[in-house]
This record gives sequence, structure tokens and C-alpha cells, in this order.
Amino acid sequence: MLNSLVLTAVLAAPMALPSETLEQRWRVVLFDGQKVGHALSERQRLGERYISREVMDLEIRREGEPVRLYSEQVVQESLALRPLAFSVRMKSSNVEQRVDATVTPQGRVQVKIDSAGAVSEREFDLPAGALMAEAQLAQLRDSGLGAGSTVEFTAFEPSLLDAIRVETQVIGPKRVAVMEQDLELIEVVQTAHFPGNPVQTRAWVDAGFTPYRLSMNLLGMQIEMVDCSRSCALAPNQPVDYLQRLMLTPPAALPAQTLDPGLRYTLAVRGEGRIGGTSEQRVVETADALVVDVCRRCDGEAAAEPGSEWLAPTPWIQATDPLIVRMAKEAASGADSPRERMRAAEAYVRRYIRNKNLSVGYASALETAQSRTGDCTEHALLLAALGRALGVPTRIATGLAYAEGYGDAGGAFVPHAWTQAWIDGRWQSFDAALDGFDAGHLALAVGDGDPSRFYAGISLLGRLAIREVTPLAEVEVEVDAP
Repeated sequence: MLNSLVLTAVLAAPMALPSETLEQRWRVVLFDGQKVGHALSERQRLGERYISREVMDLEIRREGEPVRLYSEQVVQESLALRPLAFSVRMKSSNVEQRVDATVTPQGRVQVKIDSAGAVSEREFDLPAGALMAEAQLAQLRDSGLGAGSTVEFTAFEPSLLDAIRVETQVIGPKRVAVMEQDLELIEVVQTAHFPGNPVQTRAWVDAGFTPYRLSMNLLGMQIEMVDCSRSCALAPNQPVDYLQRLMLTPPAALPAQTLDPGLRYTLAVRGEGRIGGTSEQRVVETADALVVDVCRRCDGEAAAEPGSEWLAPTPWIQATDPLIVRMAKEAASGADSPRERMRAAEAYVRRYIRNKNLSVGYASALETAQSRTGDCTEHALLLAALGRALGVPTRIATGLAYAEGYGDAGGAFVPHAWTQAWIDGRWQSFDAALDGFDAGHLALAVGDGDPSRFYAGISLLGRLAIREVTPLAEVEVEVDAP
């Protein structure tokens, strides 16, 4: 899954607002040199407020299936740079979610979320010191952007409904090619510290911190945004099939009989990044590799009893919606224990989603229940919603799963998502998209199912290589007894 808000959050940068005139900047978006879409930044001082608008419109492919990703983010701030309101609209193929929020003078954020017609509301305090678009710009501009300097602040990201720490290192002046121009700009490196793994962007900006060119490595690709004219930005796209680039080929095909007992993976990671442990995954970091053991009882996570949030409905896991509740009762009729309920729900979802394809992008549990269409993420979210409706805490794991018939070795690991449920004092995996969980599943991140929470896993995809895979039966390893 590629979420255009990943790019909006990391790459979009504000520009100065000297007057009430609407200012626009168009950019072309390139994946490995191929044009996949465009971005638009709009800024305006209107009366007693600043209004900032960021649009990202991408067209990509997943195994030949076209997927359109659209995001639009609007932020309103007072002339004193106090946040007033924001909205986020995200559309993936035919799936759409909208977030509208106001910020009270006391700093309370009041949010309404509309996902597949299911409307929810929440309220929380704006994190202390968190800055929005124009306030971030002021912090950067006031620093002077001197070579060798560093600027740090906490940025509130509307798409996440949360704040992240952002660090900007100023490298210094540099001549940079921007389309057909050769410009004298300032090179900066900006690091957004998303949970799990940081995401780094290299940008070339002017003295007002207006970006003319931005570059980052994401999903194993070189992603760029380059300033250009409107006609250039809106020119025809050259969609990239990004899923093919994220497949990870092991040294040899994995025999089916090794996938259930357990496997040891020796992984190389390019750049910074780590993989966390789960109840089924134990990770040891060595000087030059990650050693990951995967089995049903390879406890590598100090998991506390989950809180109520893992039972609560979310905009993506609508566990209390009447349709979801009805489906859960139908799926688990006669099942007594949590494990039996999840097994029954897993089989139910596998049968229920009839149109299994990659064209959806990212649909919520309710949208999937209505359409009966989707790939692994839709299976995972719907199963998680049914689990919560049945009183079982659930979360979403994202990472890689082994599939036969891919790659030169006769099989490959492909990006995947599945469901984990809290049963018998630990998180246990259920996979409705495949034939259940086995040791061919490598978890890179876990979360609540919100697509904007996939940063930890996304930042690692494309930077992993498998050096060796060994059955656990052939190595000396302690495996917790069932």
C-alpha cells in the first residue's frame, strides 16, 4: 500500500505569504524518473488568517492494476500563527475519507471523520508546542538558514492527527538543475521522526524556504518533486508498477514444510532502520545484520495487556457499525473461545471477499463489507473489525509474506498485511487473505489500521535483502513452549 499522504506529509513545504494574493506552485512527481502525478501548493493570507492547501494526485500500478491516490489538505492559522482549523481529504481509487477539525482558543482539537458514510467524532488536546504550516515556515525562515545550522520543531500533521519531531539540517548553497533552469539554492536535509523509523528528505530551497526540488528514497524508489509549470505538472503520467519493485527474493525457494515450524532469517538493511519483535517474531541485531526468528511461539515482544483502544471502533475499523456487528455474529455463530471466534471469522472473511484484486488501494472495514472487494489490507481490516465486534482485541501487522511463483528462485516475499488478535495473553496472527499465518510472514510494523500509521514499515520496504533463510529445526534456538 502506498499512501499519497506519506508524500504530502514529508515533502510538502510552505512558502511565504506577503499579501492576500493567492500564490500557487505546481510540481511534477517522479518515481525513479517516471512521471506518476503532480502536486499543488496554494498559500493565501485572507483577512485575519492564513490558508494553506496541499494537493497530491498520483497514478500508480500494482501488478498491472491502476490505482489513483489523491489527497488534499487545508490548514487555517491566525496571523499570530495559532492553528484555527484543518481538513484532510484522502481518496484511493473509489474509497474516500474526510477529516474536518477546528481548534479552540484553549487548544482543544474537535474532529469529525467521515469514512464510507460512517461518521465519528473525537476531541483531544493539541500537543504542546506543535506547529502547523505557516508557523513551521516562520521557524525555518527566522533561523536564517545558515550553512551548518540545524532547526528543530514539533510539527502537527493533520493526516496523522498527531505531532512528529522534525529536524532540518542546512547544508549550504548549491547550483541545482530545476527542469530547464540552473538555480542557486540552499540544500537542506529534513528528517521527520515518524514512529519506528525516520523518513529523510533532501530539498533545495530559496531564502524563504520555498522548495524547488525535493528528493527521498521511499519504497525502494527514488521519489522526486520538481517545481514546474501547470502544463508540465498536468502532462500525461507514466504509471510505475511499484509492487514489483518491493518484492524480496530469498536465496532459494522455501519448501512448504518449513513454513509452519519456524524459520530464521538473516537480513541486511541499507541505511537506518529496525524491525520490532512480536509474539511470533524475535529479532537480534548484530553488527551487520538482523537475525529474525519467526514461529508461533518465538516471543520477542514484551506485550502488556492491551488497552480498550484495541477493542474500540476507528475510522478504518468500524467495529460497532450494524453491518459489521451482524457479520461478526454470523461468522462466529457457535464459537465459544476467542481463538475459535477468530478462526471462524478468518474463514468467513476469506469466503466473503469475492472480488480479490489490487485495484482498491486501501479501503476501510465497512467499505470492504459493502463492496466485498479488496486485497490483503481489506482482508486484514475487515477481520480486525469482526474480531473487535466479537470482543477480541485486534491490531494490524504489515510487512512481507512469502508467495510461491514469484522471482527467479521460484518464490518471493511480497508486501502484505494481516490481523493480530490478543488471545491467551499474547498477540497471535490470523491471515484471511492467505491460508493463515506461517513462518513466511515477516512483520515490519504493527498499528491500528490507519493508513497514515504505516510509516515504520514503509520506510524499510525496498531497503531489505535476505542473506539466508534457515529452518529453526536446524539451528539451536530457544522457542517458548506452547
